[in-house]
Amino acid sequence: MNVIETDMKTILVVDDDPSICEFINVLLTKEDFQVISTFRSRETLSLLRQGSYLKFDLLITDLQMPGYGGYSIIKDMQKEGYQNTPVLVLTGRNLDPGTVEIICKEPNVRGLCKKPISANELKKKVHELLGTANRHQQQLPESIP
Repeated sequence: MNVIETDMKTILVVDDDPSICEFINVLLTKEDFQVISTFRSRETLSLLRQGSYLKFDLLITDLQMPGYGGYSIIKDMQKEGYQNTPVLVLTGRNLDPGTVEIICKEPNVRGLCKKPISANELKKKVHELLGTANRHQQQLPESIP
């Protein structure tokens, strides 16, 4: 098994909107994270497979995507050796409290954020989940749509 060993935290971003993947990639790369993103949700499990040369410290996923959604990814991660990898769910959907509770009770889900989310809010949440320091304290006006 080939694993890249580095002090840099690696984040996998999955969203069916390529512009959101790019926005998060640029935002978190500036925070000194290694970011891999895909807008093809079915690629996720091949990126997460055991024996992969990449080891992810955090998964950020959209909840609703065509064909293979974020909840399916969350459930499949629990079978693929990534049970302890934290997941941050982003969604533009208005979810009822019962659905939010079901998602948040999954053992690997560490947060659920509603889109649009500000760049600063997302950076803060990622640093909190990974136990890292926010390298750039500047306030950014952008938000993820």
